[in-house]
Amino acid sequence: MKRLFSDEFKLEAVKLVVETGVTGEQAAKDLGIGYSTLQNWLKKYRAQRKIEEPLSAVQGDEVGKLKAEIHKLKLERDLLKRATVFFATDRTS
Repeated sequence: MKRLFSDEFKLEAVKLVVETGVTGEQAAKDLGIGYSTLQNWLKKYRAQRKIEEPLSAVQGDEVGKLKAEIHKLKLERDLLKRATVFFATDRTS
């Protein structure tokens, strides 16, 4: 038999995770609901409010590496621009 939950209950369950920092697993256990059910509610809540899912540790590491690579490439680009100006100027005077 499928259990039905009020919108208020769903919102409070989601707020428990989003606002208080309680893990989804713990919140589901405390509320007596399935973890996957709570995950579905969280996805709907975030979609409605356009809240992005937090990055996983692997994704966060990758973002950090990409930012470092971008920084390095910008430095190299700027160095090449300066070198181009240096070699393009007339030094015969």
